Amino acid sequence: QAASSPPPEAEDREDRGLSQQPPHILEEQQHHPLRVAAKAYTLSSVLMRILMLGRVLNEEPLILRGAEIAAAGKRADPQSLLCYGESDAPECQRFSIPRAFNNSLGRAAGSALAPNSEDGIVQLLFQVEPNPFPFNYIANYTVSTEVASMEFRTVNGTQIPISDLDDSHAITVAVNNSSVGRLDANGLEAILPPAGAENISRCGSIIVRVSTRNTNRQAGIYVQLNFTVLD
Repeated sequence: QAASSPPPEAEDREDRGLSQQPPHILEEQQHHPLRVAAKAYTLSSVLMRILMLGRVLNEEPLILRGAEIAAAGKRADPQSLLCYGESDAPECQRFSIPRAFNNSLGRAAGSALAPNSEDGIVQLLFQVEPNPFPFNYIANYTVSTEVASMEFRTVNGTQIPISDLDDSHAITVAVNNSSVGRLDANGLEAILPPAGAENISRCGSIIVRVSTRNTNRQAGIYVQLNFTVLD
């Protein structure tokens, strides 16, 4: 399921709540890494929507890249979207759209577009390496680490809702293979092989000791245990 940027009214409520805090607390919250990331995500979305106003229908996509955030936008008709099929474009590494999706998008956009409009649809994709949403920002806790989103809007900024797609029309979202580790202390990705296998007899037990590879106390550690019943 593709995520979208927080609604403006949520951002307004957040800003009003912060303005009531004491100055020193307000400054700390505004410079908290998670809050900075959330602002960067929101402002990047606004910037892309503004820049797309100057794009031509079915022009090459507009690409913006930063140290930890990447954005891509295209103004297109429903048949010319980014990420159709098995696209090898960098901006499509998380998403794959089936050709049948353009019919669903056309119906969803029908009420938002003017009759006989030739403005096309604005497609925006974002990828943020760290999770930009602080704890409790997403009510149902569905965001954990990396964030990738795709949204569709009219040229004037009206969001086109996409939901309840059939399997043949559904957008595929790729996730990281669980065997691939996150960045280590040297900024390198590590592939973590299985630690091993042990046979456990009836009513038996084993002790598993896990040690970290760095001293970052804020880093997460994930342990996967697989159990197989032997005949």
